[in-house]
Amino acid sequence: MRETDIERLLGIPPAEMTKPQAAKLCHALGPWAVLLLDPEVINKARNVANVVPRSDNWLAELFKPPGSCWVLAVPQGDCFPAFGEAVVFPLVWRKDRSEDDPWLPEGLKLVGEQVRSQFSSNGERWTLHFPDDLSPDRLPCSLLAGSYESAWVSLAGGLVLAMSQGLPEKSVWATGAWDPDKGISHVDGVEKKIRTASRFGAKQFFLPETNKGEAEQLAQELGVSVRALSSEGTLDPRKTIQPFLDCFERLADRNDSR
Repeated sequence: MRETDIERLLGIPPAEMTKPQAAKLCHALGPWAVLLLDPEVINKARNVANVVPRSDNWLAELFKPPGSCWVLAVPQGDCFPAFGEAVVFPLVWRKDRSEDDPWLPEGLKLVGEQVRSQFSSNGERWTLHFPDDLSPDRLPCSLLAGSYESAWVSLAGGLVLAMSQGLPEKSVWATGAWDPDKGISHVDGVEKKIRTASRFGAKQFFLPETNKGEAEQLAQELGVSVRALSSEGTLDPRKTIQPFLDCFERLADRNDSR
């Protein structure tokens, strides 16, 4: 399907989209459908014969390799209401390739470069990619342009884990930007991101201290524990995300003891 056709279908509000239209859109996006589309669109497509988008549980398989991380982003504007209120990008840091995945949105590449300059060491060249199981040619990248500044915490945590060969944990999610002069910074769309993360199994959600107040009530209703990150007293990126990293280590120790 041409991108113009995908764009047309994405412009239909979920409540107005017919089941055949939902099925056509999901078929065009392939496995990306569950990650990008409003749940109402997914549910309509599931009711059409021979069109069964992957369930939310399959995402867990993308989170297993070392270096895996996952980014939440809120689509900009109101032109494409069939997108979910937040979209999910599973990603992997790798050091066996020379360049970032060319399919990555430019805004995401920029944040990846920021993280790489802050955390990479010993001359190692880590690059950012979509998982092998996700074909990027199904991704409508031009429709997902944006700054992606709030991806900083997730990408930073993923890179540190990759360098230490630590394992990710699909129940731990995060959002947060980095300002060189102020440290971790306030981000928009936190409630949308928490609702989406909860749908994919989040149990703990890390965010900037300045966002905690607006997120606590919703998170409690969804059974998600909100954890605040602060740069108070330090502009060291590693120290700022240390509670996020510690969470992965505790969960790994708990799993090893079973």
